[in-house]
Parts: sequence; structure tokens; C-alpha cells
Amino acid sequence: MTRMLLLAICLCMPASAQTEEDHDHHLSEGAGLRALHAWTPATTSDTAMVYVELENITAEPVTLDGAETGLAETAHLVGFELKNGEAVYTVLPPMPLAPGREMHLEPEGMAIRLTGLARGLAEGETFEMHLETSLGEIGLFVSVEAANAGHHGHAGHTH
Repeated sequence: MTRMLLLAICLCMPASAQTEEDHDHHLSEGAGLRALHAWTPATTSDTAMVYVELENITAEPVTLDGAETGLAETAHLVGFELKNGEAVYTVLPPMPLAPGREMHLEPEGMAIRLTGLARGLAEGETFEMHLETSLGEIGLFVSVEAANAGHHGHAGHTH
């Protein structure tokens, strides 16, 4: 009975009150956004793409301006397109997100492109990144998945 009561209490706690280990760094909230499952494929290159699910949790529009991490020289919001059969990523202007709406940064869509990486990114590690928004910054942890990953390893479960 005691175990069931403790489980019920943990399940009812707000996400912000749970420890980092509870979510294993998969959920961040702040600056008007909820960020879930930030990830990138492992790489030995000096460039990486970061993907994340975003939700505007405010009653007003929030604009995603860009990002920052100590691991890269630059971090820009980019959009994917095919040009003559080649994948091309173009830097995008700040992107507004309406109240209560979601924005998914995902492969072959929008992403945060990190350039000038100080080192390669190995599967299983995490690093910190900050999203820059019209309402301030939100810190999040980015999980490094397998080099050939097409989605976050925990995608499909809820927080």
C-alpha cells in the first residue's frame, strides 16, 4: 500500500518539481515554452542538427529566435529543403509559435544547426543548450542518439 501511495504521489507531482533523473533530462519548461525530447545524432563532424518538440504554454505568441551552446560556435534555426536532389538547410528568421500550439523540430524539417563543434558527439552523452525566445531563454539537455537515429530514443512516451 505504501509503495502504491508513493507512486501515486510521484505521478501527480508537477514536472518542475521532479528531479532531473525522473525525466532523465527529457523535459524543460520556461520562457513560455515546454521543450520535450531534445536530441541529436552522434557525429564526428563539426556540425550537428538538434531536434526538439516545443509547445507554447502561454496565452500569447512566443518567438523562437535561435539557440546557444558552449559546444558550438553558432546555433541557428534552419529549415530543410531538397534542391536538385540534395539536402539543403537554410537559416530561418525568428519563428512565432501561437498560444497553445506546438512546433516540432525534426529530421527533414526545421532544426537547430550547430556549427563549429568543439568536439564530436558520442552516443549516450548529453549536453546543455539554451533556446533563445522572445520571452527569454530556456535551458535544456540534448541527448546524443545513434549516428543513424531518426528520432529520440524515448519518443512516443508521455511526460
